[in-house]
Amino acid sequence: MKNPFYKLESYLQDIALENKIKNHIKRYHYSYRIPRYIIVLTIIYYACTLIPDISCWVLNSYKEITLRDAGAGVIAIIGLILFFIRLTKQQKQIDIQIDQRVDERFNSAINLLGSSETSARTGAIYALRELAIEEEKYRRQIAQILCSHIRSKTDEAEYQKTHSERPSNEIQTTIDLLFKEEGLYIQDFKGVAEPPKANLSHAYLIGADFISAQCQRANFTNAQCQKANFEYAQCQGAKFFYGAVSGGEF
Repeated sequence: MKNPFYKLESYLQDIALENKIKNHIKRYHYSYRIPRYIIVLTIIYYACTLIPDISCWVLNSYKEITLRDAGAGVIAIIGLILFFIRLTKQQKQIDIQIDQRVDERFNSAINLLGSSETSARTGAIYALRELAIEEEKYRRQIAQILCSHIRSKTDEAEYQKTHSERPSNEIQTTIDLLFKEEGLYIQDFKGVAEPPKANLSHAYLIGADFISAQCQRANFTNAQCQKANFEYAQCQGAKFFYGAVSGGEF
């Protein structure tokens, strides 16, 4: 029988592989730290050695410099510069590989989010949140994707029938990871000139826990928020137009 969690297991293996690559990169940087210092020190040494000699040679002083010595120094400097260029190119290739792994990790998490298994979707939600913390380029997009997941999942008739009193653990977890302590809309967009607005319009949020949540400028237009608890929540600029909030606590 096919393991229903094979996608989640595969994704976790991808994360482990990526962490292994990152650890390898750290060792790579450490191993090449000393040669780079040697390059700089060698260039300084030859510069200090050759420049006075060349000056004396030009001024016809007693100290003479041979063409062979000057050529050897120049060749050494050129060799070190070429070595440094090669290291730089290798670093660019490694950065490209890491970016590709991050993209694969993002795509895998998105695929998991569409799984029919609740545990797999919940794992994908946590994975996307961690990816948003690690990779700034995906941060805004992931926040919007998680809001979209809340809207689409709670819009299902079966969901509304099953969770007419309170949200599922999956949806409440997503809310917490977005708006509660250490959430994306609290930590990751702090100090951003124009942080993204959370869009929970038309979401089915009956009985949801928004206690102490940071919901500034969030869009709850036409959302069903009956019996939702917004106690101590920061809702400055939030929109509740046409939304149902009867029985909600503020």
